Amino acid sequence: AEVKGSLEIGGVTLIGRLDRVDKLADGSLAIIDYKSGKPPSAQSVAEGFYLQLPLIGIVAMRGGFGGVVGAPSCFEYWSLGRDKSNPYGYMKSALGKVEPTKFLTTAEAQFQAAIDRWLMGNDPFTAKRAPERAYSEYNHLMRYDEWAGRDG
Repeated sequence: AEVKGSLEIGGVTLIGRLDRVDKLADGSLAIIDYKSGKPPSAQSVAEGFYLQLPLIGIVAMRGGFGGVVGAPSCFEYWSLGRDKSNPYGYMKSALGKVEPTKFLTTAEAQFQAAIDRWLMGNDPFTAKRAPERAYSEYNHLMRYDEWAGRDG
């Protein structure tokens, strides 16, 4: 069952919901997020576009989910969607070739940069940081063309 947790980072309370956590034989944690469709690529996660899993891992590692204790070593998306090899769903690692410790420290640095820039800083929020990236079903609602030529 989903478990809610929280942790303060950089003066901001990060609240998260853990879909699933497994304690592995070595005592480390596997942080798992269920997806109904296609999960993000490891490259997109590494570039900081999908910080959910590593931030949930940080909350877990620092005791923000109550009885969940341990260092995360595995970050996986379990999709109910189809892929070429399995019509009933599949698992995909979010780590790519990144070590778990670096995965966590990089995500925390990216989150802290967002706090400093947008939440505690003076920069205005942007509609979409990288509009050239993959299409979203909400792109038709975005008013990017109107905003693209504006000065901040």
